[in-house]
Amino acid sequence: MLILRLLILAVGIGAIAGTVLSLLDRDKYLVQSSFSTATEVTTSPLQTKETPSSSLSKLPLKQQAASLKQTFQTLASQQPQLNPAAFVVDLDSGKYVNFQGESRLSAASMIKIPILIAFFQAWEEGKLQLDESLTITEAVKAGGSGKMQNQPVGTEYLALEAAAKMIIDSDNTAANMIIKRLGGKEALNRLFVQWGLEHTRLRNPLPDFERTNTTSPKELVTLLAQLSQGELVSARSRDRIFQILGKTQNNSLLVQGLDQRASIAHKTGSIASLVGDVGIIDSHTGKRYLVAVMVERPPNDNQAKELIRRYSQETYQYFQKQEKNSFIK
Repeated sequence: MLILRLLILAVGIGAIAGTVLSLLDRDKYLVQSSFSTATEVTTSPLQTKETPSSSLSKLPLKQQAASLKQTFQTLASQQPQLNPAAFVVDLDSGKYVNFQGESRLSAASMIKIPILIAFFQAWEEGKLQLDESLTITEAVKAGGSGKMQNQPVGTEYLALEAAAKMIIDSDNTAANMIIKRLGGKEALNRLFVQWGLEHTRLRNPLPDFERTNTTSPKELVTLLAQLSQGELVSARSRDRIFQILGKTQNNSLLVQGLDQRASIAHKTGSIASLVGDVGIIDSHTGKRYLVAVMVERPPNDNQAKELIRRYSQETYQYFQKQEKNSFIK
C-alpha cells in the first residue's frame, strides 16, 4: 500500500513538473515569436545571412522610351553648368529611360531610403523593436535638416518615430541614431552588397557634406521597384515604408511636375553640390512608374531644382499620353 502511494505521488510530481516546464517553454516561445521571424538579438543587428529575398532581381526593362530620353537630353543641354542623371521605369510595360542613370553620385539624404529598408528588415528578423527607445547622444547629433538636433542629450525617441523622422523631416540626427542601432556603416554596407548594390555605400554619418556617401538613380529606382514587388521585406513592412515615404515634407521637386490627382511616395536629397528626388508615382488613371533624378550643380544653383521639376513633368505627361493611346487602341 505504501509503495502504491509513493508511485501515485511520484506520478503527480512528474505531472506538475512537466506542466511547469511546458509553461516555461511556452513563455520562451511567446517572447521569441513577438516578431514575424525571430532571430537572436546581437550587438550588430545586420549580420547578413542568405535568404530567398536577400538580393535584388533585375528590373523588367524592355524598351527605352527614346522620345522621353531625347527630351531629357534637350533640357540638359539648355543648362550646361548642370550634370543631370535620371532613371525612369514603368513596371507594367517595361518602358524605361536610362539617362546617365548608372552614374555613381553623392547620395545626400536619398541614402536614407536603403537605411529605412534595412531598419524594417531588422525588425522583421527580431533584431530590434519598433517601440524600443533610442537615445540622443553627442555622437549622433547632426546639423542640417531636422529638429532633433535641438533636443538635449539623453532625450529618448521610439525607434519607429526616429525612422519616420529620418524620412519625413529628413532629420539627420534621427538617421544617425538609426545607423548606430543597425550596427554602423560597415554592417549596412555589407547588407547593401548582399542586395546586389554596387554604388550605394555609406561612408560618413549624415549630413555628409564631404559627399562620400554614394548611390545612383538606377539603384534607387531598383530598390523601390523590388520593394513594391514584395522583395526585401514583407507586405506589411512595405506598406509602412511607402506610408512613411508618402509623408515626405519636401514637395518642391518631383511633386511639382505631377497632376494634383497623382500620388507619390518619395525621398529628396540636397547638398550644395547636388540635389535629387526619387519616388514611385501613381497617376489618377492607374499608371504606376518610378523615377529618380539627381543633378550635380555649382554650389546651390537653383536651376538644378527646376530641371528636376521639368523632368518630372515631361515624364508624367509622357506616361499619361501612353495610357491614353492604349485606351484608343
